[in-house]
Amino acid sequence: LMRSLDFGETWQRFDKVQPHGTLMAVSPHPTDRKQVYVAARYGEVFGTRDEGDSWFELPLSGIQHVYGMACG
Repeated sequence: LMRSLDFGETWQRFDKVQPHGTLMAVSPHPTDRKQVYVAARYGEVFGTRDEGDSWFELPLSGIQHVYGMACG
C-alpha cells in the first residue's frame, strides 16, 4: 500500500497494513479525506482516520472473500 500527501508528486510505501491476501479495493471517504478503507481478498478490511498514520482492522465475521467496497 502506498500513499501520497502532495497530490501524487511523491509516493511512500508503508507497511502499517498487513493483509493476508491481495488488496482488492480502496475506498476513500466521500467527505473526509483523512479517512480511507481498504479490503483484502480474504475478508479483511482496514481503515484509517488520520491519512494512514495509524490503521485499525474492521472484522467481518463470516465473510470469506471481498472483491469491492464503497464508503458512504
